[in-house]
Amino acid sequence: MTKFNTFKELADDTKEKMKSYHDYPIKTLSRYDGIVKIIGHLMKQNNCVYSTNIIDQWLKECTIKFSKSTVERYRRVACLLSDNYHGNLDGWKIYSSQPCLIPKSNEYLNVINDYKIFLENEEYSTKTILCRLHDARYFLVYLENNNVFNTKDISHQMISNYILSEHFENRKIAGISAEIIGLRKFISYLEDRNLTSYSNIHFACITKKNDIRRIVTTYNDAQMSVLLESYHDFPSNLRNKAIYLLALRCGLRMCDIFNLKFENIDMKNKTIHIIQKKTNVALSLPFDSEVSKAIIDYLLNERRKCDCQYVFIMSIGQVRKLTHNTSIRTFRRFRSLKKEDQPNQFGIHILRRTFASSLLTAGADVSLISAALGHINNATVDKYLSTDKQKMKRCALSIDLFPYEGGLF
Repeated sequence: MTKFNTFKELADDTKEKMKSYHDYPIKTLSRYDGIVKIIGHLMKQNNCVYSTNIIDQWLKECTIKFSKSTVERYRRVACLLSDNYHGNLDGWKIYSSQPCLIPKSNEYLNVINDYKIFLENEEYSTKTILCRLHDARYFLVYLENNNVFNTKDISHQMISNYILSEHFENRKIAGISAEIIGLRKFISYLEDRNLTSYSNIHFACITKKNDIRRIVTTYNDAQMSVLLESYHDFPSNLRNKAIYLLALRCGLRMCDIFNLKFENIDMKNKTIHIIQKKTNVALSLPFDSEVSKAIIDYLLNERRKCDCQYVFIMSIGQVRKLTHNTSIRTFRRFRSLKKEDQPNQFGIHILRRTFASSLLTAGADVSLISAALGHINNATVDKYLSTDKQKMKRCALSIDLFPYEGGLF
């Protein structure tokens, strides 16, 4: 027998418990209120206080109508309400995303595990890796359902049939294209490792989007100034600032910053010594006083007291090292800028690009930039050449040879 007589009592009590367990931002609580209003209307229609069966059916319908991220927000609020309704909400919790379908054969499971390692070594973000693994798993499950248990048996026709299957029905073109691009990446991975009998079968993954080569995005001085300003409304401000500076001043990859241990930092000589996760190559980099001050400020005034060997740890929940980019909410800090002044892309890796671009603009040699970035091949620096606007202007072709007379008409 539940102690709640109405859904409003359940929702209000759940919100109060949330606030007592964790200092949630105002936006999160406001989003909770909005979702609760939707669920409350649903319960009123069914004349009940709360029903997990009704919620489960509603969430299934939402997967057709809304984006995956929207459905996940709905599901997490529903989990909070369900736990509280059944008396199980007794502390701060993390409701992870629902696991996707997983192939049953050991061969396919090994393929997925190897593919995950490949994606991690390629330094994709955690969110991208999850999406790519999702695309691969669903395709392999489709193959199993059609009695195909070896990647050597994958053909052009099988891929085409999968794209035309019910898995892609009732979905927006953008979502379909994104998943097919992920599928193409997976098929190309299989081809490169001779795990398929046919070559170039990834061409069967046709989308309506063409690959576009864009100029590398970097942050300008105004955006960097906003990013490094001090904020006091977020529990991990000092940690994030130290991470921003390590990426901006040292050009470290995010995975290497997350893996940074106290033994890797030489404060006396202001140098960092690591073995890069992506390339497994040793790298030594100097850092300036601003980076040093930011790290010390974080350690003394914000970092939780614990014996964890990693420098940067979670600010809430279990004491452990950072493992994903979503814990670094870069985009929050750009809200003070006008919309036209905000960057068109967000992410910590852009700080690494900004570091490379600043070295290039300062006249540093390509080999030096490559070494500072920890790249094995100097050719990987070529993509940053487009960020040096002054030198790019010298490459512009003259139009003097083309006859032109003034006037629009």
